[in-house]
Amino acid sequence: MLFGSVFQPPDPFFAQRIEDNPLAVDYIWQKVCDDEVAPKGAAWDELVANPDRHAQNLLFDGGKWWLFDHNLALQPLAKLYTKVEQQSAQQAIVEHVARVNQLLAELCRRNRNSRETLTEAEQMTRHSKRLALLAHAMRRWEVDVKIAPTITMAALIVDLIALRLQPLALYLAKRLEIPSQDSLWSSP
Repeated sequence: MLFGSVFQPPDPFFAQRIEDNPLAVDYIWQKVCDDEVAPKGAAWDELVANPDRHAQNLLFDGGKWWLFDHNLALQPLAKLYTKVEQQSAQQAIVEHVARVNQLLAELCRRNRNSRETLTEAEQMTRHSKRLALLAHAMRRWEVDVKIAPTITMAALIVDLIALRLQPLALYLAKRLEIPSQDSLWSSP
């Protein structure tokens, strides 16, 4: 239901390649930004408010790019864990944005189509009702008493992710500095 990651020292081969060639990081970002994973990853990083995307947590397996290391995602959840059922805590989690969305910034820096990221966000948003239904169903599961609190907390987290999906496109548009309808009209 929940997973985490533990810091592992960088792969010596990978670290050596970056140290030997100052253009390696830029090359990695270029390859990732040219891939279809970039708009999806930028939308995902915004959804989970991941401020920690860098070239060392982008992995290429020879056919596909993988984004990993989300241990700094949803930080308010970790801080508000004991009182997460309170409305104010839930609002803080939904409204939380990371200080930076590095993947989106790299896409913009390389003049990639940022509309693809907004499209990904809109597609993700369509699943918010399904996630809310899943959370509702999880609360009704009959489970062993030992894991019932975990299931309850997982249902709450699924609900919060569903709530975070609703403003996702707005958060991305704000990062991309796309004007809203209201800002296009001046007052007399």
